[in-house]
Amino acid sequence: MRTLKVYNSGARCGTPPRSLTAMPSKRSHIAGWSPGAVRRNTAFLQSVDWLLLGENGYAFTLTLKTCPESPEQWQRLVKNYLESLRKVGFNYLHWVVEWQRRGVPHLHGVVYFTDACDPLGGFLNDDYCRLIICNWVRMFTFREARVQAQDCKPISDAKGWFKYLAKHAGR
Repeated sequence: MRTLKVYNSGARCGTPPRSLTAMPSKRSHIAGWSPGAVRRNTAFLQSVDWLLLGENGYAFTLTLKTCPESPEQWQRLVKNYLESLRKVGFNYLHWVVEWQRRGVPHLHGVVYFTDACDPLGGFLNDDYCRLIICNWVRMFTFREARVQAQDCKPISDAKGWFKYLAKHAGR
């Protein structure tokens, strides 16, 4: 029987396998995202109700010049960076790691902060992009992160969310 799933920002349909006892195919080396990972990430992004995200969102791409020594070190670095954003306060965060051709990871993400203007901290919209980039560069100077190599764009409406969704759906 065919299935249809309707999400807030898209739909999916398909036919499940005929045999539930079929042996899974042998795993192989995957360079980049597997088709299944792309499907699951896209389905998740489509399920997000962008009306609840707010108007204070930012899409970012953060890079390093030199590669961390181990996957554990990279995980620790990313965890510490995301914790620095958490301290500022956000409603929603989605991030993915991609590997550049030269073998160095970079971080893509979108973050929606709680308020467009924080009366205590005095943050305005443009300040959040600076915060996202400067925190990264400050924390990863030893990995030769440079301000010029980072990217951050405000997302204030459905069009911005759909651009982010399309970027990840096109992988």
